[in-house]
Parts: sequence; C-alpha cells; structure tokens
Amino acid sequence: MYHLTIYIWDGESDNVYHLLDYVQHCGEHHVSLFFLRKKNAQLAQMKNVYVFDYPERITAEWINGIHNIAQKINAVSVRIHSLIKASATINLPLIQAFQPEIANGARVALFLYERDFNDLAWRQEFNNLLSKGLRVSEHINRLKSAITRQNGEWHAAWHYLLGSVVETHYIFHDLYKNTHTSFFSSSRFAYLSQQHQQLDHTQKMKLLSLLGVNHHTLDLVKQICAQKQSLFFIDDGVDYPLGEQDKDACLLQELLAQKTECVFLINYTGNIDAQRSPGMTFIRLPDSVTPELLALMGIVAPQIYGVCSLSLFAFNDNRVKKVFFHEHKQFADNIRLRHFLRAHCQNTVACHYLNETLNRLEKQDTEPHFFYLGESMGDALFAIGSLNALRDELSGQFILLAPTIYHKLLALCPYVDAVWDREQLEPTMKEAIYMATVQGRYHQPCSGKHIFATKHQIDSILETYPKRHFPPQKKEIVLSLDSIDKRNVDRFLRNNHLMNNVVLIHPNEGVPNRTWPQASWEALIERFVQDGWSVVLIGANTNFYSHKKTVEIENKRVFNAIDQFSMGETVYLMTRASLLVACDSGPVALAAATDIAICALYSVVPGEYRLPFRHGVAGWNALAVNLSCQYTHCAKDYPRDTRGTFDAWCPNDKSYTCIRQYSVDDFYHGITQFLHSKKYIRPLRDEIMSIQ
Repeated sequence: MYHLTIYIWDGESDNVYHLLDYVQHCGEHHVSLFFLRKKNAQLAQMKNVYVFDYPERITAEWINGIHNIAQKINAVSVRIHSLIKASATINLPLIQAFQPEIANGARVALFLYERDFNDLAWRQEFNNLLSKGLRVSEHINRLKSAITRQNGEWHAAWHYLLGSVVETHYIFHDLYKNTHTSFFSSSRFAYLSQQHQQLDHTQKMKLLSLLGVNHHTLDLVKQICAQKQSLFFIDDGVDYPLGEQDKDACLLQELLAQKTECVFLINYTGNIDAQRSPGMTFIRLPDSVTPELLALMGIVAPQIYGVCSLSLFAFNDNRVKKVFFHEHKQFADNIRLRHFLRAHCQNTVACHYLNETLNRLEKQDTEPHFFYLGESMGDALFAIGSLNALRDELSGQFILLAPTIYHKLLALCPYVDAVWDREQLEPTMKEAIYMATVQGRYHQPCSGKHIFATKHQIDSILETYPKRHFPPQKKEIVLSLDSIDKRNVDRFLRNNHLMNNVVLIHPNEGVPNRTWPQASWEALIERFVQDGWSVVLIGANTNFYSHKKTVEIENKRVFNAIDQFSMGETVYLMTRASLLVACDSGPVALAAATDIAICALYSVVPGEYRLPFRHGVAGWNALAVNLSCQYTHCAKDYPRDTRGTFDAWCPNDKSYTCIRQYSVDDFYHGITQFLHSKKYIRPLRDEIMSIQ
C-alpha cells in the first residue's frame, strides 16, 4: 500500500512549491505522479516518481487514468496539487472520480495554488461577494449535488468551497490579503510566505539538486547582494512579439540613473548583458533560478525592478521599486494591473511603459486590420459579408487570417487586400498582428458569440462596431468571378447538355445535427428527376474537416460534380444553375454571391439567421425550412449547456429527430410551393428555354 501524491502543472518552468512538497514527503511508501508541460530530468531519476506529459486536452479518460493508477497501487491516501483555476476542469472531476475511496474513509486531499493576477482578482471578487452576503450554504449544497449528479454544473464561487466536500488546502499569494477574515480564518487557507518557514537545510539541498542548481551559485548571489549595490531585474520570461530592445533600452536608462554596481537578470529574455556599461556588471542567472526559489532560500537584493508579473512580488516585502509594463499607459491590461498594484502594494511603486507598438507605428504609414477566420466555410463567408459594410467604416488594409484551403476563394472578395495562412506566419507578420491587437484592429468575426447569436450572423458581427445600423445592401457576400477559369464548368455543362432547369444538390453528412439521411436524399433526387429537372451533385470530400463528406448517391440519371470543381468554380456553376438544395452548410453561403434560388433545411439555427442578403433583401429568392422541435433554435443553448462539439449538439438526447425524421414529401412539397410562388425568381435563360 502506498501514499500517492499527484502534481499537476502546465507552466513552462518548474513549480518550486510542488518540488518542495515532494522533498518533504518522498519516502519508501510514497509514489509521486508529475504531469508537466516541461519535464524535469532529475525527477525522472527519483525512486517511485513517474513523470508524464501534461495533456493537450483534459478528458474523462485522463481523469479516469489517474484514478486507475491509484487503484492499481492500492493507495491509502491521495494528495493532489493543482491550480485553483483548474477546479472546474480538473479538481472537481478528480473529486468525483475518487468518491468511492472517500466514502470508504481514504484520505483524499487537494492542495490548490494561484498562478497569475487573474487568480488574485478572482479571489478579491470572492471576498467582495462574501461581504455582500453571498449565500455560501446554498452554493455548498449545489456543489455537493453537482458532485453526485455529475451534470457539468459549475459556479465561479465554488473555486473556494471545495473544502466543503473534500479536504482542501489553499495556498494563496501574499500580494493580496483576504479581507473577509471570518470566512478565511480556517487553517486550510494559507499564504506562500508560510511555506518559506518550513524548509530546513537538508530539504533545501534536495530541492536545489532537483532543480539542477549549484548551492554555491546561490551563496555567491547572496554574498554579492551583501557587498555591492545590487539589484534584481525580474523579467516575465516571455519572448515579446515585438522583441526586447524597448525593454532593454528603458531598463538601461533607469539603471544608469541609479548607478547600480551589479544587476542580476532573472527569468530574462533580452540582450542588455551584451552591452558595455562601465561600472555596472550584469549577471544572467540560470532559468532554474526563479524568484520563487530565491525567496524560499531567503536571498533578495536591496532593490527589485521587473516586468509586471506575479513572480515580481515573490519576496513579500517592499523592495519592488519599479515595474515595467509592455505597451502604453492606457492599454486595458495595464490599467487593471496598475490599479490592482496601487491597491495592494504596501509601498509606492514607480510605473514605466515600454510603448513597443507606438514606437514602431511612428515609422509606419499604414495600419492594417486583421480578421481571424474559423475553419467553417460558411462562417468565413459571413465574415466576408460583414467586410462589405466595414470597408466604409474602417481605414487601412483588410488582411484575413484563414486556413489555406479557403485562400483562393476569399481572395475573390474585392474588399480583401490579402489573405495570410494563420498557421504559417513569418516573424514580421506576427509583429504586425500583435500591433493590430494592441490598437484594437484585430477582429474575430467567426467567434461563438456571432455563431450562436439570436439574430443573423452578419448582423451580430456588425453590432460590435460603433455604427450599428447598416443597410441590407452592405451585408451582401460579394465575390468577383472575373479571374475564375470557367472552362471546366462550361465543358461539364456542355458535355452533359445541361441548359436549363438545373438543380444543384449538396447531400452532406458527418455533422449529426445537420445531416439528412441518405435514403431521404435519394428519394428527393428521384422526385426532381421525375419532374424533369437535371440534378447535379456538388460538394467535396477533401475539405477542412475530414469527417464532413458527401453522401454517395446511386442514381445513374444524376450528374456527379462532387470533388470536380474548386470553390470558385462552384460559385460560377451556381450562376449557370436554377436552384440549390442543401442543409445548413457552406454551399448556401457560396450561393450568396449569385442569384441562384436556394432551398435549405435548418435544424439548430433558424434559416432567417443564415439565408444570405441579396439585392438588398434578406432571404431574397430563398426558402428556409425550419425543422420543428421542442428545442427549436437549440444552438442558442449550446455554449451554456455542453462541453462537447457543436456538430453533435442535440438537447433531445442526441436523437437528432427533427432532421432524421423530416419527410421527403414535406420537403419537396415546400420546394414546389416556393417554385410556384412570387418569391421564386426564375433565371432568364430558363424563361427563354421554356418559350422555345
């Protein structure tokens, strides 16, 4: 039987507090599991220690795998070290997995830590809610119910209430002290500074050995700090998108004014130590020597400067004198951080702003806008529709960041200046995107906010801009076909004698909540053939999503154009056809750039939120068949009620009844009625051919 300890950490550097706990608890009958994004070579050599990769995604299988290990070694106790912010995704699921052991009296305990300013801000807000009368007992009851029911329910307040369902110890950062002392009076709430008092000499040596740090190095740092005018510069450890020269220049200016003799560079990314500065020595400490480690060892310089990060305040004293912020004073993140520091730092801290973006903009003439597009062709085309209106409102180039498969199609839009592959960005491109983000010129028209909105997707996109009301003509998807090579399509039509009454059918599958059964498509196609229509199948089996395919239709009287044309050629084909029949899918958005009639089935989203604007009219020359269900427009509930994939979303027990049971008779009857109504705009060539 063993005592099991699990350490879960997704940071890019070692968590010294996890390692400290390990050296304090390792032993013959202890097993330790480490889940790390950056593996520690020394750890893997320790007895009864198993080091795993931190998972790319937290899944039920991963949670169950941890539980299975505990069962396999017959663990009599389980200690789990994790982040407070991971309570919904990791900590609560682990509590649920270990319920049988807890019920049988085994000790299961959580040890939860903070990592960044957001964690402190959440805790501050929780203190505020407590002061305003948060009904803690009600939340505890809901939390207990959620553990039993395992229904995915979560509330932000529960981050600090896990102690009501399992032994939980919280280790808070000292920068923010809890104000609601009655709630936080329990010994299960502690601060990091208390960890510093629990470390003896032997444990220090073990910890340094695990980190690969020579204790003589730290002794030398301590000696220099005692003998020379020394300073710690604590960087944020991140390669900044615009480089480090602005930071280095600002730091050097401040250091020269201070006449500092020795500067220790910690977590540092930059090149200031390559410069000659008479009377000043720069010492770049190894990456493993972090502010947290120095604080544990009781080593600190008389003064501390640094780029704003939580590590800068690891020493819990008044030695932080100057804080450097990326970008400008009015940058939203900087405003929040500055207010937080002023409220909670015991001393006055000078703030300096590096202004990286502004420094570069002074040398540039144009300021482009970047639009990040998703993987869905339909969503990408709706974004194109919004550009029609935004072109008159926003100055500068419009650059799209999109999957390569859509580049040639998106380049047909006259409002687009360039299309970049978002997965193959050069350093200069990344810099330009970052600067645009700082300026508010980075846009996400394909976000879930717009996809699940209770209005037309293009309207939702445009509502995020100051001018909220745009005429319908400005919401049209415009694609220029002048550069398209039309010969393949013309040859296909000519060889198959497709002159008039051509219906394009897109029988897609692979998306359960928008897939009509194959038998239904085959029966519908037969109706069209019997009524004298020329049926052409369109679609692609080589699109962005490997699971999205087209149904194989066994009918020798139809013409198969699947995988035969590019997206641009398909748009041109639509200009030569009379009618498009599809489910809610990309070809409907493609058809927006033409006058072809559209008849489409809509299940999760009402058709009026997707049918295109054409000739200044929403849904012009189109029929939307909204399928009946008690959960009508169920997409609007998706973000709140599930963590699965939207393609499989169905609140009706994943039965997909609305689309799977929709009858061919009803669909064809609706199409026929539409074709005989005034809403249907018949192509001129069909009119001419009917007269002849």
